[in-house]
Amino acid sequence: MSQSLILILALLTLTHVSPLVAQEGEVRLDTAQAKITTVSAMRARRAPQITADEIQRLKLGTVVNASARSTNQETIGGKTDYWYRVDLPNGETGWLFGGLLLDYDTRQRTELLRQIIEVRLKAENTDFADRQEIYELAASSIDETKDTSSRAEFELLKLLALANWAESFPNHLSDKPPYREWLKTHDDQVIRNEFAGSYNLQTQLLWNLETKYHSLPIEIGRASCRERV
Repeated sequence: MSQSLILILALLTLTHVSPLVAQEGEVRLDTAQAKITTVSAMRARRAPQITADEIQRLKLGTVVNASARSTNQETIGGKTDYWYRVDLPNGETGWLFGGLLLDYDTRQRTELLRQIIEVRLKAENTDFADRQEIYELAASSIDETKDTSSRAEFELLKLLALANWAESFPNHLSDKPPYREWLKTHDDQVIRNEFAGSYNLQTQLLWNLETKYHSLPIEIGRASCRERV
């Protein structure tokens, strides 16, 4: 057999097996699955492992489409799940840990956003940047909600998120960005907590919301707006 024929056969063999190599370590999904992120600054990685290079960080409530999953589950932070290969907002593909995702359905968007915000408000050890994303998600949810009852709930969640955000304010950095800008924006909504060194929400904002929706029960965790304020 001539050397040229051997070379051609070798190239054909490599061409045939390369798709299999590309799929090694992952299971393709029959149809794309929509997912939504449940944490702030979620890391998308180049491979389905926590030590892989970071590609991009996704904001809380980002919707992505998954086309494949890892062959094995992994336990991270007490959560056991697969990794999912997804299309990222920057046009690349990357891997997200499934334990920090929820299945997404546009018909359930309002309930999913409410659930994500409520869970994050209860999370411990979140920092100033994390709490900013909770606030921003609550604020954007108000703008896209048409139902009056749901809008009222998100307005309450926005205030609770601002209160949560204010508690993490590092007072000793009040003259530094982004904290200086935060104070300028929310100065009329918060009050200085002299003992803790942070800020608290102006309670009048909650009473204003109660007045606005006085005839409408706003249920969050089985508590009405009237009970929360």
